[in-house]
Amino acid sequence: DFEGGLNGLSKAFNQYIAALHDPNSYGSVSCCEKRSSLCSDNSHSSCRAENATPMVGGALTFLSSNCDFYKTAWWRSKVPESGKYIKDYALIERQGVKIALLGVMGDDALSATVDGDSLLFAKREVRLRELLEKHIKEAPDYVLRLSHSGSSWVDGKQITEESAGAFLKRRRSEEGRIAANVRGIEAIISGHDHVALHTPFMVNNTVIGSTGSALSYLGKMVFRGKKLVEYKLIPLSAVSGRDSSIASLIHSSAQRISDNFKAVYGLSLQDTVCKAGRAILRSNGEYLGRLIAESYVKETSNLLSSGFSSKESIKFGNLDKLKEMSSLVPFGIIRDDISAGYVTVGDLFRVLPLGFNSNGHSGYPLVLIWVNGGELKDICEINASVASPGSDMRLFFGGAITFSYNRYRIPFTRVFDLKINGKGVKSYKLYPIVTDIYTARL
Repeated sequence: DFEGGLNGLSKAFNQYIAALHDPNSYGSVSCCEKRSSLCSDNSHSSCRAENATPMVGGALTFLSSNCDFYKTAWWRSKVPESGKYIKDYALIERQGVKIALLGVMGDDALSATVDGDSLLFAKREVRLRELLEKHIKEAPDYVLRLSHSGSSWVDGKQITEESAGAFLKRRRSEEGRIAANVRGIEAIISGHDHVALHTPFMVNNTVIGSTGSALSYLGKMVFRGKKLVEYKLIPLSAVSGRDSSIASLIHSSAQRISDNFKAVYGLSLQDTVCKAGRAILRSNGEYLGRLIAESYVKETSNLLSSGFSSKESIKFGNLDKLKEMSSLVPFGIIRDDISAGYVTVGDLFRVLPLGFNSNGHSGYPLVLIWVNGGELKDICEINASVASPGSDMRLFFGGAITFSYNRYRIPFTRVFDLKINGKGVKSYKLYPIVTDIYTARL
């Protein structure tokens, strides 16, 4: 279905991953000791939050109502002036109307945060009540909570429909529970779960809405007094007209980002890398996930065979054994589709936009880890026993690994016929896996 077959897009991903992990720019494959547990890093990249570079600056204000930054020694040492940029709340005034804005991080979002243990979070309900009752002295007309918590996950299952029964269930979501326990908030603008709410739902007179993700919609709420009189999601594709000053700012910013990207990686975001005969949708992750997983294996093999000296390569183990290398890519880090037509570096960036390394350069570093056969089987059980298709936990495999599973078996006993290069996996033997540092830390 592609011009020149899938090989063209495969080469494009290989070129992109190779540019991000060029050892001449910053080094990006971390080694580990040959043991069965996850690795620690080498000098090229960092697994620890202590070595990350906090990104704050300009006139931006970061709202974080429930994170106790100043109780965290690491944060105090790295960003002693962070109070200039990070606020418990913000007060804005528009046409004589005072609006208090709160920003809250949710429990599920925190569980998916690498190095979340380097931050301390107060209990959300307690902190919000403190802010509303003691700290916000300006008597705002409205209180809006910007939330990274989600309104679609209930009891481990995601609700995507918008029926009356579904809204009753959503009252038990993170957003619903907070609205039930904290009064005085007019509206919650929900995020994290990437699910748009075309119809809002109410808990204790608090309106809960969401525009989904990826700038698909512009959300509109209209209140008359304390009563919501209009709510709608406007597709951004349907918005006509442009503000010339904002368009100019976007253009100049995009050009600056592209120039910086090219200075580091040798590729401009506008560079064309291949032509796709049809779109590959993120929802059909088997194609996209496998392409990325195979690019991890190919680039790691190239780095170890030619990107490092023989002395450096020894740290990664016997190169012959690296022919048994497999790779892991979780569905959750794949963030966009590949559209039909010419594919640019920017398109590939939107597919894999997350993370940066210790130098602040784009992309999570790759790590090479060694696990024994029993642990490798446990990893495969994630797909067989836990992660359904479309789940962020769903793993895509590349390289030497193959396996089968039977969903009718008892969970965590479903995987069988696990092979590396066609040979049965031995529980005591160590096998190499390459993945990104975010996945490895989880």
